[in-house]
Amino acid sequence: MTTLKSLLEQHPDWPAALKILKVLHGAGHRAVLAGGCVRDACLGILAQDLDIATSALPDEVIALFSKTVEVGKTFGVIRVLIDEADLEVATFRTDGKYEDGRRPTSIEPSDEKHDALRRDFTVNALFYDVDSEKVLDYVDGQKDLLAQILRTVGEPERRFEEDHLRIFRAVRFAVQLGFEVEEETWSQVQKHAMLLQTVSGERIRDELHKLLKSPAGSRGPKLLSDAKVQEALFSDLSPWQSQIEKACEILLTHKESDRGLLLTYWMAGAALENAVGVAVCKQVSSRLKLGRVEEKSLWTRLDFLSRPTDWKKSSLGAQLLFYHQKEIREAWSIYEKLRGLDQERKVLDEKWRKILLPNGKLPPAFLRGDDVKSFCQGPRIGEVLYATYKAQLEGAFDDSQAALTWAQQWHKMSPLQ
Repeated sequence: MTTLKSLLEQHPDWPAALKILKVLHGAGHRAVLAGGCVRDACLGILAQDLDIATSALPDEVIALFSKTVEVGKTFGVIRVLIDEADLEVATFRTDGKYEDGRRPTSIEPSDEKHDALRRDFTVNALFYDVDSEKVLDYVDGQKDLLAQILRTVGEPERRFEEDHLRIFRAVRFAVQLGFEVEEETWSQVQKHAMLLQTVSGERIRDELHKLLKSPAGSRGPKLLSDAKVQEALFSDLSPWQSQIEKACEILLTHKESDRGLLLTYWMAGAALENAVGVAVCKQVSSRLKLGRVEEKSLWTRLDFLSRPTDWKKSSLGAQLLFYHQKEIREAWSIYEKLRGLDQERKVLDEKWRKILLPNGKLPPAFLRGDDVKSFCQGPRIGEVLYATYKAQLEGAFDDSQAALTWAQQWHKMSPLQ
């Protein structure tokens, strides 16, 4: 057994992939593993996904398996669901003309050689025949893997004009694989970088996430700048480029996959400088089309980084509530990595941990709305409850009756907000 095959067999979806290959072969179709999983196995890396390429047409794939999803049938792609695995099965194809910088206007069924010739980079155009245990290489992809070179299949200008996102992907793969980009490919990346302005924020976001979570993600910001991708997509961050690169050298040094945190790491150098930097970071993040919850969490971290001492102006109860936010603790850790340890944070952390319940939550409030309606109404209820809960966290009282007495006194003594 080859080392390559033994690596592929470690993937949790390997048994499902074998079943799919067996069914396709049994029906008289050619079927092989394709793309990134073959590349990674050749590099001695456990693949993330096992993708299959086949001579079977989409309707033939659908007919052979009981559970399928027509995720990209127009482009020959079917997802096959088997044994709790979800694998992509794509028909060998050649592409027609590209008119929108993203997809071909048409495709034609083909063989594996022509399928390899329509792919983006040579190292991504490899196939693996499980039965013969051989890598099928029609584009010298193995040679480029050995030389650690990223090169387009065919003319780079044509590849990038077909699908503009390939320009960003060139930078991402260079970072992810630790490869150098071949000279002509690199020249065309720089020449065509502005084409990325036609790509959707969602696609840019996903590629940026993959770049930042790479083992050598700290290399990413500088390479994006050198490739002129920074100028094309994130020029508003350029005034803080050196700070961004320095921060990423420190922060992007360990395995992290959370997208929101990685984006915070990437922007931290700008956010730490001033409020203008934070405002620009928020504008950039809006273009990346994050979900509302994810964007709110990102902005909370960025706001803290721009004003890391504002919390000291609050009461202890307010500080504890502030610190209980996961995003605040994450941002504080980022701040300390970049600017040094904060002893006051250490003290607050100890007080916070002291009042936490075993489930990691803060103690429930002694009072609820119905408890205070006898002496206050409307928005004042919220003010009273918030003030009382802060006092509770500070240890001002130990039971609900004492809390009610405290709330009544506070209501009498404190003006309406």
